[in-house]
Amino acid sequence: MNNKMMEAALDYQQRGFYVVPIEPGAKNPAIPFKDKPALNKDEIKELWTKNPNYNIALRTVNHFVIDIDSPAHTGSIEIDGFKSLKTIRELLLPTYSEWTASRGMHLYYYKPKNFDLHPLQMLDLLPGIDIKAHPNNYALVAPSKKGKGNYTIYKAEPMVTAPYGLIDHLQKIYNQSKGLQTTSNYKAPLANSDFVASSWTGKLINEVARSYEAGNRNNTIAYLTGKLLRAGADPEAILIILQDVNRRFFRTLSSGKRVPAPLTFDEISKTFSSILRSEVSKHDHN
Repeated sequence: MNNKMMEAALDYQQRGFYVVPIEPGAKNPAIPFKDKPALNKDEIKELWTKNPNYNIALRTVNHFVIDIDSPAHTGSIEIDGFKSLKTIRELLLPTYSEWTASRGMHLYYYKPKNFDLHPLQMLDLLPGIDIKAHPNNYALVAPSKKGKGNYTIYKAEPMVTAPYGLIDHLQKIYNQSKGLQTTSNYKAPLANSDFVASSWTGKLINEVARSYEAGNRNNTIAYLTGKLLRAGADPEAILIILQDVNRRFFRTLSSGKRVPAPLTFDEISKTFSSILRSEVSKHDHN
């Protein structure tokens, strides 16, 4: 028996996602799921033992999806989600993303605290772009198949929390399309509906202030070290920043709860020193 899909479904469940079995080669759910608790490990094993070829979808309970359709999916070169995406690209933090079976793309973001969109599902927010954020929305995920296409990972980096500026901007687009008054949904003092991290410096600040999942810690430390060195920051200052970033590494339990997962100082120092030597060597050869 092929347990590939079962293993993938169990992995999603263990990471705190609400798994939905989907009919093989299709997008329709195999069981009732709306407003129901998340499937547990035993339920998933039973379902995928019954049909090992079930596709996998994740309900958008604690995360949401920016669903980008390609002209191949929409059937019109005039409706291209990738072109529409360029209008909000500066608001998008790097995050986990997948190719869809029709060569569209799904961008995955955790919902920030006080997440608030009206409505939670926004169809055709921009040409070729939908927002799926209602707890009963779902999106197929790798390694699901539909027709002749597969869902595959595009960027395997950790899913990150969406910035408030992105959420407010999506709401603004929707409100303007409906002739509604636009106001910020957030009461948090740092929320700013007009903020766009359009400058290189602004994006760098966002990156060092983020929380990161534990699975890519050393690569994250290496990436930020190199970027900060190339920005001209002093090594001593960079090491202080990296220790602050390290405090925000987290691991998601099967319950969905996040727990701290920092590296040791020796691990940080080793990666930092390696990148520092590499950058100095590049400079010496220029």
